[in-house]
Amino acid sequence: ETKVQGLQNWFLDSLSQGVEKITESIAKNDATNEINCTTPRSGQIFQDFVLDGLRNKLRGSCLVEDVSKTVGHIKNCKTGDHVIRFSDDSRFSSNSIVVEAKNNKTSSLKSAKEELKKAIENRAADVGIFVYSDEAAPSELSERFTEIDGNFFIKIDVNQSDSDLLLLVAVMAARTKFALTAGSSVNETIDLQKILRLTDNLVREAENLLAIEAHAKKAQTSLDSFLKKIGPYRENLAELAQELHDEFA
Repeated sequence: ETKVQGLQNWFLDSLSQGVEKITESIAKNDATNEINCTTPRSGQIFQDFVLDGLRNKLRGSCLVEDVSKTVGHIKNCKTGDHVIRFSDDSRFSSNSIVVEAKNNKTSSLKSAKEELKKAIENRAADVGIFVYSDEAAPSELSERFTEIDGNFFIKIDVNQSDSDLLLLVAVMAARTKFALTAGSSVNETIDLQKILRLTDNLVREAENLLAIEAHAKKAQTSLDSFLKKIGPYRENLAELAQELHDEFA
């Protein structure tokens, strides 16, 4: 093997390895995007996703029960997926919140309100929180956080790592509602206005965060589009490498 042939072989091997690395990188990126688009956090169903989010955000302060498979106060009725209860030491120990999680695109806002009303009755709760997945939320639910008839409706994106924040905001809003309805029986040390301000601030910050994440998602989409355009160049590069190899063969 001459020095020229050795250099040619080294060049072709290096070129082939480079193309292989690009191919592996693109394939890995495509696989990751497919997982993110089709499965919420390692394939967990949406109810479990919401349950995990609530337990994560309310750790130590509340008991979050999964009652989705348990019949409630209405005969043969399991409506109401999760129930949030406060500790015996809490001033809200007599109150509870029911959470209904829905990843069904056929569920309208009207049916959601009716279902949440039924969930409150079935779980003997004071307030309800209806959680839609971002993709399943009806068009009439334009805001990510909305109060309707004293209950709270939110929509979250399972692919966003900080989507749990909206769950916390909804629970805090419900606790504020408890404090307001308790009136004079509430300990005077509670600053209700401060709670309201904090809740409003959390909602605004959550909306700001979601807006930033939306821009990031658009950027990711642009990147995905760019990566798809690499495909033809990669194929052309492989063809040129083969032609070059044939010329030196």
